[in-house]
Amino acid sequence: MPGEWFVDQPWGQLLYWPVDEGNTTVLTASILDTVISAYDVENLVFSGIRIESARSIAVHLFRGVGHQIVNCDVSCSGSSAICGVGTTIRKNHVHSDPDSAICLFGNEHLVEQNQIHHVCREADDSAAVHLSHDPNYRSNVIRKNHIHDL
Repeated sequence: MPGEWFVDQPWGQLLYWPVDEGNTTVLTASILDTVISAYDVENLVFSGIRIESARSIAVHLFRGVGHQIVNCDVSCSGSSAICGVGTTIRKNHVHSDPDSAICLFGNEHLVEQNQIHHVCREADDSAAVHLSHDPNYRSNVIRKNHIHDL
């Protein structure tokens, strides 16, 4: 039937029957757990890029300061779209994720003017913007985000 797929494991193939053979449907199959991962670095800037189809986390910034994710399109991740410490997340379009869109761990994050929608669809314990429950995390600012269709 059109729209169905099958994995032929002995041959290592994915077979897909398109819904409309005349249409130019894009099929994406990711083998990346994380698209962007940085550990113990400073002042990374991601601007105006599309980040999609991670199997786990789209962007994972760990133990760094001064990072910026600005004007990016982040979608179709297997889990949380953006994780980090000391990160500015501004004017992004974050959507179509089964879990939380933005996860924050640490201090002095700024999350503003993002459009977040169609997230938290497959997880019970999730939020559009998830701030970890550690009471030591301070000075995080979450403001002026447009969150809809959760």
